[in-house]
Amino acid sequence: MENVHIVPGDSPCPSNLTMFQGFEWYIPADHQHWARLADEIPSLAALGITSMWIPPAAKGASPTSNGYDIYDLYDLGEFMQRGARHTKWGTKEELVRLVNTANSHGVGILFDAVLNHKTGADGTDTVVAVKVDRHGIAPLNVCSRAWLTFLSRPPAGY
Repeated sequence: MENVHIVPGDSPCPSNLTMFQGFEWYIPADHQHWARLADEIPSLAALGITSMWIPPAAKGASPTSNGYDIYDLYDLGEFMQRGARHTKWGTKEELVRLVNTANSHGVGILFDAVLNHKTGADGTDTVVAVKVDRHGIAPLNVCSRAWLTFLSRPPAGY
């Protein structure tokens, strides 16, 4: 049964926060998504949207990557890496415009941060992993290969 909240007398109504998911997997990789979202913010705010969830903004493994294969956490579409300056979604400047536009209309931005997704790496390193069975028993350590080698270098003066 749904809970009904009755506001007594002249009391203000509780706020009704509404989040908009500003992406989905099959958005075209035209690098214009940040600009599209920024242009829609005024209309979304007028509809009552109070926050927007946006996709991973960091540079992925390729210019068409959705961002769940992070290459450089610090490159938001600013540096020429992995075949392009922009990400699938656009440039850093367009992202900043989106955030500023959202802020000016009272819309919060929620970044989908995928800090542990490192498959956009340049290569693998050998690591020691603990093999654990379903009961949590660790019978042995094993050597494994993990995607941890990143060859990106910060630009001069960064």
